[in-house]
Amino acid sequence: MRLDYKGKHLFAFSDTHGMHRDLSIPENTDILICAGDVVSDF
Repeated sequence: MRLDYKGKHLFAFSDTHGMHRDLSIPENTDILICAGDVVSDF
């Protein structure tokens, strides 16, 4: 989800279920928020 707040461009996502490399993040993103896990193994 992309949000504009006080002149900043935020991009938020959660639980990619191992597909985080396929995530498309807009180039002009100022703040990236991950509200979930992005790893499957330690």
